[in-house]
Amino acid sequence: RVDPYLKASRWKKRPVVERHLGRSPGLYFPGFPIQLYGLDVFHGPDFKIPRGGRFAKVVTVHDLVEFRNEYNSAAFIEKARLDMQQMIEKSRPDLIIAVSEFTKRELIAYFPKTADRIRVVPHGADHLSHGDRGSTRSAVAREKIILFVGTIEKRKNVGRVVQAFLSSRLPPVGYRPKTVGKRGSNAATELARAKNA
Repeated sequence: RVDPYLKASRWKKRPVVERHLGRSPGLYFPGFPIQLYGLDVFHGPDFKIPRGGRFAKVVTVHDLVEFRNEYNSAAFIEKARLDMQQMIEKSRPDLIIAVSEFTKRELIAYFPKTADRIRVVPHGADHLSHGDRGSTRSAVAREKIILFVGTIEKRKNVGRVVQAFLSSRLPPVGYRPKTVGKRGSNAATELARAKNA
């Protein structure tokens, strides 16, 4: 059984979670040593896991873009590094999932003691292997959309995604790029870069 939990800072998204799951999620505070009862494993897909608790803990680290000075202020970077360090040292994940070899290398560079706990598990799902394979594939083929899902902002590199699409070897007719996501602080610049690619 999988029980959903929302960290306190995401609690305002509870109605969306309830609508999709048909039930209410639990609440937890990552920075406090709390006990969640009845769990075997806690997986935090958003950099955070609770402190304490008699269960295995897994955390996913998608990237360390918060540490990059071309996107963030010095104060923001310092806080991000401290938050990550406290998560590693005080919440003590048993396993750290990195979504790419690049993210794994960055994690080890910043936090060498995590090396033996990191496993690379790329994003993605083999959704074509379920149900009627033929009909699913034909539906995907009819769509012919190259989809970007995420906030439209500089650190997501949307302009480069469009440039890659335009320089790819896909047939020139029948494919189109599409973005899905809210606009970030520098969305206009990224959209202009994509438009002029």
